[in-house]
Amino acid sequence: FFPSVDAVANNNYASATAANLAVVRPFSPADVDSLAPSFDVWDLYPPCSANGTVADLFLVYSQSLETSPQAQEAVDRVTDRFHKNNGWGHCFGEIFAVDADIQPDLDIYQPKEQDTNPLWVNGPNRHFERIIRVGQAESYDT
Repeated sequence: FFPSVDAVANNNYASATAANLAVVRPFSPADVDSLAPSFDVWDLYPPCSANGTVADLFLVYSQSLETSPQAQEAVDRVTDRFHKNNGWGHCFGEIFAVDADIQPDLDIYQPKEQDTNPLWVNGPNRHFERIIRVGQAESYDT
């Protein structure tokens, strides 16, 4: 299941709750530096639903957050913005940070090798699969 950032920090996974709608922002070592800036547009145009629907926000790292200080720092920057007063965080129920725990040697995305390496797109495929399986297990609709 997707534990909340606070639950992860306190190793208290029981406090995490599911909603019906999830907004997922996947990221990998290749784009860890662009995670926080990718939310800049929400400062000007908050992603709140016009009909009052509240979604949970998920930051899903392809590898292990525990072994990547850079990824954890990026998550912390987004989480800080989520909790900022008068920010876009009020548009969501909760924020969660999880990892797909793909081993670095299998977190591969090499389009130029698609004819020679059967694992050329293994990283994004396993990442997507993890997101979908966990979302379904926790009864998210979207």
